[in-house]
Amino acid sequence: RNVILSVTNPDAPDHYIYETLINVDHPNKKVFYSLTEQNPFLPKWYVENLRRDLDPKVALRMLEGQWIELNQERIYYNYSSEVNYIKEPYKWNIHHPVCLCHDFNRSAGKPMSAAVGQFINGKFHVAKTFLIDGGRTQDVMDEIANAGILDLNVQVKICGDASGKHTDTRNNRSDWDIITAFILNYKRKDNQRIILDNQVPLSNPPIRTRHNNMNAAFKNDLGEVNFYIYLDATDMAIVTGK
Repeated sequence: RNVILSVTNPDAPDHYIYETLINVDHPNKKVFYSLTEQNPFLPKWYVENLRRDLDPKVALRMLEGQWIELNQERIYYNYSSEVNYIKEPYKWNIHHPVCLCHDFNRSAGKPMSAAVGQFINGKFHVAKTFLIDGGRTQDVMDEIANAGILDLNVQVKICGDASGKHTDTRNNRSDWDIITAFILNYKRKDNQRIILDNQVPLSNPPIRTRHNNMNAAFKNDLGEVNFYIYLDATDMAIVTGK
C-alpha cells in the first residue's frame, strides 16, 4: 500500500494545505493532530515556558494545532488599550535604570521615534514617547533632555534598533555614537555623573520573532501582562500596528 505522509505546522485557514488537504472529506485521508503537551519527552516546565512566550492566538496554532487567522491587518493584534494602557502618569522607580529605546528606520516618511520607560521584574513600563517628523537623532535627544528624562536617575540604559550602529550618511558618526556622546556629556542638575549601560544588540531579531514577542508581552497564553504604556506616552502607534 502506498502512503504519503505530509507534516506541517498550522497556519491561516485560507492556506492551500488546509483548503486542499485538511478541510476536505476523502476516504483515503486521515488528519492527525500532534499536540505539544502530548509529547512524553517534554517536561511540564518547557510547555509552560512556551505558553509564557506566546500570545493566546499563536499558542492555539503552535501548541494546539488549530488553523486560525491572526488578524493580518494589525501587526500587534494582541494589544488592548483596556489592558495595556494606563490612564495616569508613570511613577518612576529610582532603584531601576531609565531605558531609552530608539528606532532609526527613516523609510517611507517614518518619523524619528523613541520610547522612554523602565523594565522592572520582566515588565515593560513605557512612560513617554517621542515622534519627530523630519528630525535627526540629535533632535530626539534634545527633546528627551528638555523633558527632564536624563535628570530622573543616574542609571541610563540605551537599547533599540541595531541599525543605528551604521554611520549616518549625513554624519561621520553612527546614531548610537551620537546618543552615547550626548548622554555622557550631559550636565545633570545635581551634577552627578550618568552611569550608562549599552544594551544595543549586535543585530535585530527576525521580524516575525519581534512581532510574536511583543504580542506575547501584551498578554501571553498564561494570562500574564508584561507591557504597559502610560498617559504621557501614546498608544496610537501600537493600536495602528506601526
